[in-house]
Amino acid sequence: MSKFLTPWSRRLPRLATAVVAAVITTSLLPGDAHGALSLPQVPQKTASPNGRVHAIVRVGDTVYLGGSFTAVRRKDGTTATRNRLAAINATTGELKSWNPNANGTVLALAVSADGSRIYAGGDFTAIGGRTRNRLAKISASSGSLSSWKPSASSSVRALAIKGSRLYAGGTFSTINGTPVSRLAALDTSSGSVKTDFQPRPDAGVRSLAVSPDGTRLYVAGSFTTIGGAARRNLAAVGLSSGSARSWAPNPDWFAYSVTVSSDGSRIYAGGAGTGGRVAAWKPSSNTPLWEKSLDGDANAVALTANALYAGGHFHVAVGQAREKLAAFDPASGALHPWNPGADSLAGVYAVTAANNGLHVGGDFTVIGGISQPRYAQFGGTP
Repeated sequence: MSKFLTPWSRRLPRLATAVVAAVITTSLLPGDAHGALSLPQVPQKTASPNGRVHAIVRVGDTVYLGGSFTAVRRKDGTTATRNRLAAINATTGELKSWNPNANGTVLALAVSADGSRIYAGGDFTAIGGRTRNRLAKISASSGSLSSWKPSASSSVRALAIKGSRLYAGGTFSTINGTPVSRLAALDTSSGSVKTDFQPRPDAGVRSLAVSPDGTRLYVAGSFTTIGGAARRNLAAVGLSSGSARSWAPNPDWFAYSVTVSSDGSRIYAGGAGTGGRVAAWKPSSNTPLWEKSLDGDANAVALTANALYAGGHFHVAVGQAREKLAAFDPASGALHPWNPGADSLAGVYAVTAANNGLHVGGDFTVIGGISQPRYAQFGGTP
């Protein structure tokens, strides 16, 4: 974690003056850094977990959360047990009955192509009282556990799906006893390891993103080699073999999160440098289109048509006050005026864009100027 400039408690006045209006309605033209986003600066009221949210995915009107929490407070103030996995109705903000019950932290979530299954990765060793070593497959409707049972030797921090393959990244050395250091491909039906996929990064993997054309897996982490080639912190590998592609941006900062545009023409990443970094590349070039500095780590990034959102530990982005959340123009990297702000030292750990809205998770208790602990939803159509 990067060093913070000042404690949160000494920066509250700045946040209070930054959150002036509940909704910004001016439309934004691509590349117009002086326009405003249509996203609200105040989140809707929803159910709230009692501990950190590490991962968020949305399927239809349901938002699934993974983290280290053990309970969720409903909107009426009552509390329900939810051990590290929970679901919230995105339209009403109410807690749903979905309750798989993990015995350890959930760090990553992914959704099957048909939306019927939720894949979870993390540090847990059981789900619903049944052995599941750091990987599980759960019904999106009932929360019941599938018989799918791959076993990872250590933490799973990232998941991505393409076709019948689930890609898992983390700090593990084996899955099902098969040596697949830190990055593996699993069959989404059987759970067997795809032994043809052998990227073998030499250090941990934090985030994964599949290119829209299905030819590349973008990998973020702290490695220096992957896919048989020298690649520092950020790389592209083939989806079948795991061999390194020619793209070699080699940022001099650890990459914590990576995402790709819907047309595949841009790759965006956030991470930890001297302070933090957010940057953009073309898949055909190793030179960043733009790179912006923060005064703390960027743990997560999420992309919409008008903005690249970053969440993390920072207080300042590109020289301007931004408490734990910032929005950048995807084309130029210019900072958008959207500035809800979040409290807590650790800040934001998960940012997911869906249904024209933004879902944010982390350690915060106040965000957008209101009490909304650890999970917040900004906009998002039903």
